[in-house]
Amino acid sequence: MLKQNDFKAYGSIRKTKFGACGVILALAMLGVAFGSNTVSADEVKPTTPVAVEKKTEVEVPVAHDNLDKAVAEAKDAGVKVEVGATQDKGVATTDTVAEKKKEIEADYAKQEKEVKTVTDNYSSKVDKTTKEREVIEKENKAKQEAYDKAVTEHKAEVKRIEAENKAILADNATKEAETKAENERIAKDNATKEANYKKAVADQETYNKQVEKDNADLKADYGKKLTKYESDLAKYNKEKEELAKKGVKAKKPHITVYGDYDESQRGSVNYYKKLTASFEGLEGLMKVKDYIGLHADSTISGSRKDLIVKGKGLLGQVQEPKAGDSFTIHNVAENDKGEKISAKFTLNKVEKEWVENGKSLTDTKIKIYEYAKDGSINFGFWNLVEFNPKIEFFLEKNKQKAILTIASMLNDIDYGQELRLTYEDGTEGIVLNPKGSDVNKVKRDGKDYYKGEYKTAWTSDVPDLGVKAGDLGYANVLDEADIPRGSILSVGYGSTLNLSYHNGVGKHSQSEIDYVRKRAKNKAISEGKPVPTDKEIFEDENWAVGLFGKASATVPITILTTPPTKPKYEQKDTKEIPKPKLEKPKEFVPRTTLPTPPAPTPPEKKKIPEMPLVPTVKVNYSRLRVTPSTPKPMKAIKDTFGRSIDGANTFDKNVKFSLTTDYKPYSTFTTDSKTYGKTWAMVDDVQDGAYKVDDSKITMKDSIGKDVKALFNMYHVLSEKQRTKEIQSILKEAGLTPKGEFYLWVAKDSASFYKNYVKPVKNITIELPARLLVEKGKIVKNDFHQIDFGNAFVSNLVTVQVPDLKPEKHAVDQKDDKKIRDGQEIQIGEYLRYLLNGVTVPSKHDSLYQYDGIDMLDLKHDRYTGNWSGVIRGTEYVAEKDLTLPYDVVLSDGKVVKAGDKIAKGSAYAFQFEFNQSTNSDFIKKIVKVTWNEKDGKWAYTIDKEFLNSLGVQGTFDADFYIEVERIASGEIENKFVNIVNGQEMVAKVTTHTPEPPKPQEPKKPSLPNTGTASSSLGFIGAFVGLLGLASLKRKHD
Repeated sequence: MLKQNDFKAYGSIRKTKFGACGVILALAMLGVAFGSNTVSADEVKPTTPVAVEKKTEVEVPVAHDNLDKAVAEAKDAGVKVEVGATQDKGVATTDTVAEKKKEIEADYAKQEKEVKTVTDNYSSKVDKTTKEREVIEKENKAKQEAYDKAVTEHKAEVKRIEAENKAILADNATKEAETKAENERIAKDNATKEANYKKAVADQETYNKQVEKDNADLKADYGKKLTKYESDLAKYNKEKEELAKKGVKAKKPHITVYGDYDESQRGSVNYYKKLTASFEGLEGLMKVKDYIGLHADSTISGSRKDLIVKGKGLLGQVQEPKAGDSFTIHNVAENDKGEKISAKFTLNKVEKEWVENGKSLTDTKIKIYEYAKDGSINFGFWNLVEFNPKIEFFLEKNKQKAILTIASMLNDIDYGQELRLTYEDGTEGIVLNPKGSDVNKVKRDGKDYYKGEYKTAWTSDVPDLGVKAGDLGYANVLDEADIPRGSILSVGYGSTLNLSYHNGVGKHSQSEIDYVRKRAKNKAISEGKPVPTDKEIFEDENWAVGLFGKASATVPITILTTPPTKPKYEQKDTKEIPKPKLEKPKEFVPRTTLPTPPAPTPPEKKKIPEMPLVPTVKVNYSRLRVTPSTPKPMKAIKDTFGRSIDGANTFDKNVKFSLTTDYKPYSTFTTDSKTYGKTWAMVDDVQDGAYKVDDSKITMKDSIGKDVKALFNMYHVLSEKQRTKEIQSILKEAGLTPKGEFYLWVAKDSASFYKNYVKPVKNITIELPARLLVEKGKIVKNDFHQIDFGNAFVSNLVTVQVPDLKPEKHAVDQKDDKKIRDGQEIQIGEYLRYLLNGVTVPSKHDSLYQYDGIDMLDLKHDRYTGNWSGVIRGTEYVAEKDLTLPYDVVLSDGKVVKAGDKIAKGSAYAFQFEFNQSTNSDFIKKIVKVTWNEKDGKWAYTIDKEFLNSLGVQGTFDADFYIEVERIASGEIENKFVNIVNGQEMVAKVTTHTPEPPKPQEPKKPSLPNTGTASSSLGFIGAFVGLLGLASLKRKHD
C-alpha cells in the first residue's frame, strides 16, 4: 500500500466441527446452510476505499490560428501589433468547457476581422509607394547591373588574357619538348615500319595456307548440317501446319500471331490463351522457361552509390533519380538451357510531376516492390510524369545480350495513362487491341501511345477542378477481372526494349496543386490533426505500373526452325603489300602573347521616396482552464481461471492482479502541450513479502486488446536505494511515498500517449501474474494509483486470503459413526474404519481444479477389506442464470430439483452425494475416482477436475471418506491422511494401540481365532440426499 493507506491486516478462516446425536434427515442437515443470514467473525470482507476527490486544474488551449495568421500577415505587411495582457476566462468543468471555448473563439474571430481591415488599408498605401520605388530601383538596378557586368567581364577578360598568356608560354615550352620527342618517335617508327613490312609479307604467306585448310573443313561440315536441316525441316513444316489450322490473327516480318480471343473467358487472362505467337527466320532467339518478372532469387543493384535504398516490402527504391541513371534487376527469367537472364533499366528522362514556381513539392522516387506470387515487376512512382526506361536483357553469367521472344499481355491501363512499348527493331511489333478494351491509340510528341480511356460519370460537383456531376471522368479498371477492358497484347523480340508509361496528364497545373493542397488541409483540420507540409501532402499522390509476370505470359510462344546457309569460303589474301612511307622530322615555331584592356566607369543613380507611416493594431488573447471530474481506476484480482477472487480465499497461491485506468473525465476537452506533456504513469505498491510478481509475464494492453508495453518504461523498485532521481521526481510530483517494493510504469512519450490513448479514452489494463507468499490465514491487500498530468488518483482496494484449514482423521467403530476410537486399544482381529475428514472449502474461494485425498495404511498392522464409503457436500450456491445440472439439488425452501430440471435464476441451492464401493452410478463414477495400491498400502481418491471447476467460486465444498480395515498385529499404530486442494497439502494423523496377545499356559493344538465377519456395513446409500442422512460424527459449517 502507499503511505497514506499504509496498514497490515491479518485474518483467518477456521473449519468448525460439531458432534451429532442420532440419525437426522439429510435434507434437514442441508437446510442449515440456508437458515442463517449471520456473518461469522472469521469471514474475509473486501474493503473498497473511497478516494478523496482531488481537483486538478489544467489549461485548455483555444485555437487562434486564424487570428495568428491575420497578425502574422499584419506584421508581414509592416503593421505594428501590440499584444495586450491575457484575459482570464475562469475555470470550467468537464460539462461547461465546450461553451466557454465557443465564447473565446467568437472573440478571436472579431479581432481577426479588425486586424485584417487595418492591414488591408496600410497595404494599399504601401503598394502605391512601392510601385514608385520599384520604377526608380529598377532603373538604378539596371545601371548598377550593367556596370557590375562590365566590371565582371573586364576582370574575366584580364584573367583570361593572363591565363592565356601563361598557357601560351607553357604551350611553347611543351611543344618544343614535344617536337623533340616526336622527331625521336619518327626515327623509331620508320625503323618499325620497315620491320613490319617484312613481317606482313611472311604473315600473308601463313594466312593463305590456313585458308586452304579452313575451306576444306567447311565443305565437310556443311554436309553434316544439311542432313540435320532436312530433319528439322520436317518438324518445321509440321509445326507450321498445326499453327495454320488456328488461323492467322496478325502478321509482320518474322512474327505471326495465330488463333483468336476466347470470348468465354472475359474477366480472365485466359481471354488471350487461345492465341499463339510464332517467330521464324531469326537467329539467336531465346524463349524463357516460364515468365519474365520477379522470382524468389531476384535482386537489384544501382549504377551509382546511394541510388538504391532498401525498405520493408521492397526489392529496392530508386531515390531522386536522374536522366541516365540505371538499375539492374538480376534473375528476371531463365532460358530453355537454365541460364539466368537479367534486365537493366536506364532512365531516358526524369520529369517531376508536382512542381510549383520551379520548385519540386515532394521527393521523386521509384519503388520496386518485393517478389509476390504473381511474379509481376510492380513499380510505384512518386512525383514522376513518365516512366521511360530503356530495358536491356542479358545473360547473368557472361553479360552477353539475350534476344528474347516476348508475347506480353498488358492490363490495368486506366485513368488516362498512356503506354508505348517498342522493340529492338524500332517498331511496336504486333499490338492486338481487342474490342471493348477502352484503350485507344493516341499521339504524344509525334509518337504512338495506347491510352486508357475508360470513363464513368462524376457523382458530385468539384468546383476546384471545374467538374460537375454527370461529367465523364477517368475511372478504375479492375485489373484482370475486367479483361478485355484496359488490356492489350504486345508481341515482339529483341535484347532491348523501350518502354514509355505516361501518367496521361503531364506536369500538374496550379489549380490541381491548389485542390490537392486544400483537400489535405481541410481533412487534417476536420480531424483535429496538425496541417501537413507540402512534402507530406504530395507524397500521398502516386501511381503504379506492373510489368510482365505470370499473368502477362498467358500467350504461348513458338520459335520455328530456320534452314542452314551454305558455307562461305574465305578467299586468299592476294593484295600487294605496299612498301612503308617514312616520315620527315618536324620544325618548332613559338606563339606570341596578348595585350590587357582598360577598366569601365561607375554609373550615376536617382533618389528613392520614403514609405508611409506604420499604423498600430491591438490584440488580446484569452486563458481558459478546466477542472475535470475525478477518475476512478479499477483494481481486480483473479485466479488462474480468470475468475474474480476479490474478498475470497484461495488455495492456489498463483493469482493475477490487474490494473485498469479511467481516462473518461478527460474526453470532453483538449489541454495544452505543457500540461499533457506532464507525467502519465501507474504505481502499484506491493505489500512487502506478501507475494512475488513474475515480471516476465506482465502484460499491458489498451481497451481494444493491443499490446502497449513498448509505450512505457517499467521500474520494479525493491528498495530505497533503487529509487533514481527520475522516479523520486515522479513520486514527489504525484504526492506519493510508497514503502519498500513497488512497480512504476511511465509513458515514454507523454504527448503522444495523451493524444492516442487518454483523449480517445483507450484505457490501459496491466496484468501482474503473482504467487502469494503469506502464511495461512493471512490477508493480502492491494490497490494502485493512476498518475494523470503528474497527479495521483487511487483505485479500489482488493483483498484475498490464504485459508488456514486442516483436515481430520479419526478411527471409528466398524458400524457406529459416533463411537470414536482415537488413542484407544484395538484388539487383534477387530474391525474398524478410518474417517478421512477433508477440509470444507469456504463459500468464497478460488476456482477448484483439485480436491484429492491420500491415506497410507500400515499394512504390517492393518488389512484393508476393500470396503469404503464417501459423502460429498456443497452449500450456499446461487444460480446466476437459469440452468440445468446432471444431479439433484435442494433449494433454500427444501424443494428438490431433479437432475436435468431447470433451476431458476437467483435460486439458492445445495447438494449432497453419498456412495460406496458398490455404487453403480455413471455420475458418481465420473466425478469420483478411488484407487488402491496394495504394494505400498496407498488408498487414494480424486474428485473430477471438470466437476470441481463447474462449481465456480461461490459456495462451500467438502468430501469425507471411510475406509474399513482389520487389525492383524500388535503395536503403536499411527496413520496419516493427506488432503490436497489446488496444490496445497494438508495433513491429519490418528494413533491407536494394539496389545500383544496373551501367551498360552500350556501347549495345545492350534486353532483358528474367531475374528468375526469381514463384510462391510457401508452399502450404497444413494447419489443424493433425498434419503435419510448417515449418522455422522459431526456437522460442518463456516
